[in-house]
Amino acid sequence: MGQMAAVRKKLSEAIFFFRHLSKERERIDLQAEDVEFFLNAFLTAGCSVVELLRENCRSWFLDWKLALDDDDRQFLNDMSRQRNLEVHAGGADIIPQFEPVSITELEADARTISL
Repeated sequence: MGQMAAVRKKLSEAIFFFRHLSKERERIDLQAEDVEFFLNAFLTAGCSVVELLRENCRSWFLDWKLALDDDDRQFLNDMSRQRNLEVHAGGADIIPQFEPVSITELEADARTISL
């Protein structure tokens, strides 16, 4: 699999788990463990996208990261920290709260990323 194919696959995986997180918030019988499972998968896939870009598109990645505004850079750092807590320390340091986000909007944002 080529480098960009791997990035696209992981990005699709992150979107897949984001969709499930979004759907889960509508369930009345939502279990915290359900959210944890989907969050873990989402964080892992999202961080894999970042790592693949860092490893395979180093110049582009560095330019992209430097161009991020403070909020986006903080989000990226928080996501990485939460993923590490989730994988290596038994769980992310969060209280799940859901905010409706249109999946169409998310997919449109993902398509605007040029690699």
